Amino acid sequence: MSVAYPADVRSVPQYVQPFESGATDRAPLRYLRLVLPQLAQVADVSSTSWLADALEELRTLKAAGVNMPGLGDFTIADDTVDRARQLVALASTTSLSAPTIVPFSRGGLALTWLKNDRSLILSVYPDKEVTYERTDAADSVVEEDTLVSDADLTKIPEIADRFIASLA
Repeated sequence: MSVAYPADVRSVPQYVQPFESGATDRAPLRYLRLVLPQLAQVADVSSTSWLADALEELRTLKAAGVNMPGLGDFTIADDTVDRARQLVALASTTSLSAPTIVPFSRGGLALTWLKNDRSLILSVYPDKEVTYERTDAADSVVEEDTLVSDADLTKIPEIADRFIASLA
């Protein structure tokens, strides 16, 4: 089916395509890998039963953030929520059970996965820093580190794999 567009639409660069009923609403994966390589491992929302609920919980926590005098500022920055969304949607973390998501003072979020008395905790800070901690059944820390750059986030699948291996 051919669609007639006004003259001003024809002046749009070729890589911008007008939406048609048969057009896809998703960017090609190869494009996403070039622009945001850390998103190449992101899972489809429908692939995990808890993922949609976790994303909704992040949205709700962002909207409900408040500065509570005497307790702390629980207002969550957009960058913090975006980074947390990215982490819960990674294919490596969607293979785990649903995380507990808790805001902490100064605008951060803690994502905690618990299984067989072991835990994996990813803490996301407003400055985009992510720390992780993995504990054993005796609640002793067996691994921890700070991930500062986007390139460091490529370590998350390995960390999740080590957590899964510790459950066996």
